[in-house]
Amino acid sequence: MHKRIHLFLLPLFSIAVSLLFFTCGDNNPSGPSSALPQLRTPDVYKTGVDEPVTLRIEGSDPDGEIAEYQWTIDSAGPVTTQDSLYEVVYSTDGLKQVKVQAVDNEGNYSNAVTINIAVVANASVLIWPLDGDSIPAGNAYLEWVPGSYSQYFSVFMDTTNPPVVNAKPLTYDSSYNVTSYVEPGKTYYWYVIAHSETYEADTSEIASFTVAADDSMALEFEFCRLVLSDYSIYQDKLPPDPSVYFPNCANLYASIGDPYTAYIDPVISAMYWSAMTTETAGVGILHDSTLSGYAITYVIKNSPAENAGLQVGDTITAVGDSSTAGISYSEFKALLTGEPGEIRVLHLRNESGERTVEVTLGTFFAPSVFTVSLSDSVAYIVLERFSSETEIDGGSAEEFRRALDSTKWARYTIFDLRQNGGGELGQCFDIASNFVPDNTPVIKSSQRSYVESLNGVITHDTTYYSEGGEKALDRPFYVLVDGYTASASEIVVSCLKDFRPDDITVIGTTTYGKGSGQYLFNTPTEGIAKITRMLLMPVLGSPYNLVGIAPHVEITPDEDALDVALEMIGTTTLAKARKNNTTRRIEILREQLKTGEWAPVGVIKGDRKGKG
Repeated sequence: MHKRIHLFLLPLFSIAVSLLFFTCGDNNPSGPSSALPQLRTPDVYKTGVDEPVTLRIEGSDPDGEIAEYQWTIDSAGPVTTQDSLYEVVYSTDGLKQVKVQAVDNEGNYSNAVTINIAVVANASVLIWPLDGDSIPAGNAYLEWVPGSYSQYFSVFMDTTNPPVVNAKPLTYDSSYNVTSYVEPGKTYYWYVIAHSETYEADTSEIASFTVAADDSMALEFEFCRLVLSDYSIYQDKLPPDPSVYFPNCANLYASIGDPYTAYIDPVISAMYWSAMTTETAGVGILHDSTLSGYAITYVIKNSPAENAGLQVGDTITAVGDSSTAGISYSEFKALLTGEPGEIRVLHLRNESGERTVEVTLGTFFAPSVFTVSLSDSVAYIVLERFSSETEIDGGSAEEFRRALDSTKWARYTIFDLRQNGGGELGQCFDIASNFVPDNTPVIKSSQRSYVESLNGVITHDTTYYSEGGEKALDRPFYVLVDGYTASASEIVVSCLKDFRPDDITVIGTTTYGKGSGQYLFNTPTEGIAKITRMLLMPVLGSPYNLVGIAPHVEITPDEDALDVALEMIGTTTLAKARKNNTTRRIEILREQLKTGEWAPVGVIKGDRKGKG
């Protein structure tokens, strides 16, 4: 059998990720041992000509302590220090290297680690591949550290020295994937021209690399062909002889004509996986601007903010020496952004007075459900995504159940699914189960699955049913949707339209139209084969894949779905005033989600057993 990963009902929205990969380090001559001190390879350092930079190495000793560090620069003998810091200064630009080893109190040496330092002037410094490296054909990318001229770059790469082919005339990134342009067994030369805003330019040094001669890409293609043939729901679109017509996996998958069947290159597959998590680094607050700074309106559970004692009602008047009064959201966000472990000093003010708090940045899981009272009869629930990993155990489904419990008093409830691009299938069914009786058919599917008794993959029909829940059977709801309501959100909307037509009103614009599910496979070269293996259909309504679900009440471009819902309910001016404040808070929240401060990504991993 193939290496099957998970069933995903992938969310509509993707996250842009930047690439920063490099390798360095040497094997310990003494051989691996858990009793030897160990050093961790740090990131590439960046500094300028004649500017001192302090190198830091992280080390540990499992059965004692590190007594000293030995630093070797160029061909000079080692310099010994008692601590893990060492300052260097370079008078020329380029990629510099320092090797370091640790010695423990028993005289044992650690692994030797190479620290790369990019000393920049105007030109960029090439850091991967290092000059003379051999790299695999399936993982070929170039990376450099920008110098002073860093507005945009031109990349030259060729088998001649100097290279004459302008492989990438214009890029604003400091990396370039060349997997599709190199051949195994060949040596390539490359350099980068950095351009400034005033059209000045400077050229890096030339580096070479050799592409390893192996059959990894042939194995990769055959694996991708097999899993596509087995699991694609579009069996009628499979090419008769893929090896004849398609030069690589990406072209093969594109030939299916499905936007969700795709080959993800090994260069970015790790980043793809890491992006599909709700865990993120930061402080963990929701906030709103005031005249004197930024007021905290929500503190995420188990976040650095909660651990430091931050409270709703605190106003952050300064971060370190920087006042927050009158600054933009992006400026405020920059003050709180950093790596886990970094410390931010927050100056706070509330009705009890002023205080200063140190917050250590760290990771946490963001909430996905927010509840607000709009009037004495109207509750407002926002569901941002369907995820099993949120600030409380049980994920979005448990958050939603608690939201329903806390709003039992409401005569009307507005349920906002706008901009909800999807999430986990199990969480989706648990949430939908609150609205319909137990064992109600939620969604139907046609899908490809492995059947052990047949020792093969077949296409079959399955129906997924609700289980338990039923907390919202007797409550009227107004459900808000838009063109970004997709995937798992559309399953819920489809179920509500099928089985609650009399007391649930869907308001907004036609949804996105993603009625499909995917399998993700790890490939032999650690890429990802993403294959659509499921098409979803409403139990009673029409298929919505690629066309979307129309609401009961269609709004015009100049209308807001929340305004329309309030007008239909016939709420008071007070409700509308609270609505305006709520809308602003949600806009701020979504801006934080979009810019990555919380960066939750809904993922559907695993599926509830259906009845076929």
